[in-house]
Amino acid sequence: MAEFTVINTQEEFDERIKERLQREAAKYEKYTSPEGLEKINAEHKKEIDKLNETITKHKKDIADRDAKIKGYETDSAKTRIARETGLSYEAIDYIQGSDEEAMKKSAEALKALIGSGKSAPPLGDPEPAPSSDPTAAAWSSFSKELSTE
Repeated sequence: MAEFTVINTQEEFDERIKERLQREAAKYEKYTSPEGLEKINAEHKKEIDKLNETITKHKKDIADRDAKIKGYETDSAKTRIARETGLSYEAIDYIQGSDEEAMKKSAEALKALIGSGKSAPPLGDPEPAPSSDPTAAAWSSFSKELSTE
């Protein structure tokens, strides 16, 4: 093992650590030279662009899923409101509104329009007036007799 010698001057100290400083400087040369910095910058830009594309794709996927979920929630609310107001399943497509309160008002208005689903009896005879043709009159009276039995 080498014998320890005391360093008395700054020049001796600089001479002894010169090689070590050169090794350390070589490790970080790419970070201090303009060419090295440009290369590192280009690599980082590529990575940032790739990550931004991934983020954009994920944001689009999230937006699509949010839209689907909102659609499912709206359909569920419409179904529940239609059931509560006594509307048929087919009437769900006609319920409008962006929130539950508006949907309830729409369902109640629709219910008032279509009523209970039973149609009112006709005001008059739905059969056309008998013609002057005796054969048509005979068939008409015959069909009326059949329906009353």
